[in-house]
Amino acid sequence: MGDATPRAHSDDSTLSTVDRIIHATLALIGEHGFGGVTMSLVAEVAGVARQTLYNHYGDIDSIVAAAIDQHNRESLDLLNAALQVAESPADKI
Repeated sequence: MGDATPRAHSDDSTLSTVDRIIHATLALIGEHGFGGVTMSLVAEVAGVARQTLYNHYGDIDSIVAAAIDQHNRESLDLLNAALQVAESPADKI
């Protein structure tokens, strides 16, 4: 797998290009599984050119790795937030 860190990108007023790519990739993984995610599908769903994907990530493995990493970070953030508001050790379980 390639480096999952996106290359330099510019921010959009709503979602950045990278955010659109990540969201599209996660949706496609959910719909088609890992093996069904292609550069063409990600580009289409994200509304970007395939070259944009290559410019930001280099290959499909890097895009998938970045999407999984983002999903894991968001999941951990939610879990940590829930643990912070739990009042007792039993509530935390």
